Amino acid sequence: MNTAALAQRLRTATRSAHRALDHHPLLRPLTATTLTLAQYARALAALHAPQAALEASVAGFAPARQFSGRLAALDADLAELGHSPWPLRALPPPAHSPAAQVGLLYVLEGARLGAATLARCLARSLPDAPRRFFPDTADPARWQAFWSFADRHCPPHEAAEAVGAALAGFVCYRQHLDACIQAG
Repeated sequence: MNTAALAQRLRTATRSAHRALDHHPLLRPLTATTLTLAQYARALAALHAPQAALEASVAGFAPARQFSGRLAALDADLAELGHSPWPLRALPPPAHSPAAQVGLLYVLEGARLGAATLARCLARSLPDAPRRFFPDTADPARWQAFWSFADRHCPPHEAAEAVGAALAGFVCYRQHLDACIQAG
């Protein structure tokens, strides 16, 4: 599949899911200048389980190993904040095919790319807070490497499977965050 066509399909199909996640009550404070350390720690604790689940889903696919995860960085930030991750409260999406792996990696690598934007917000509101999970700079070369990977592993007739997996990845995050709020 043409990379631009796959990118457009993924962006279009996940736009509302992405927006809903960005505006989730647990994550929305990350962009506020009034963010507290407690809110930050709570958001990181809530992000941990779905991050771990999605990273585990793609870890078994050998070609995807070039995209190392960010879980160790998240663990280090939580440890420095003295906070534990919340247990997984939503089912992670299965990814049994290369196209599904592409969809999940779209979610994970897109979040990595967007982390630099959040890092700038965090630097303003909590300049001394640990930000390993939200590094200050994005790596456009890594994003391009993802699209090259996607082009090799997602043939045109499997694009719908990649889109479905990406949507399932967003749903896993959202359902887990919703359950964390309900659990208190």
